[in-house]
Amino acid sequence: MYAHTTDFRTFTPAQPYIALSNRPIIDLNILPLGGSTFVRFIKDENALRIWMERSTTGLWGTWTQVGSWLVDRVSEGPLSFEDNVTPGLVHVFLDVYTTAQVSVF
Repeated sequence: MYAHTTDFRTFTPAQPYIALSNRPIIDLNILPLGGSTFVRFIKDENALRIWMERSTTGLWGTWTQVGSWLVDRVSEGPLSFEDNVTPGLVHVFLDVYTTAQVSVF
């Protein structure tokens, strides 16, 4: 869902940002990569997995899924950020909540 505000006191009515009839989704995380390029990580509540999409036409532009699942394990809560030392390197943390493992990508 999204809404607009200019003063953080009044907001436009909430509207769906992503509405997929065949996939209930949660845990959206968006990372700007410069200019009008963004990646976003989304959890599919049916499959209990995270997928990634990319847009080169801005937040309201066209999004294309990249690959299939980020990991083939039940996961949630994606958190993405750019590395502060290596330009172009992006880290994604996931909560793989059915195992006591740490996954590093």
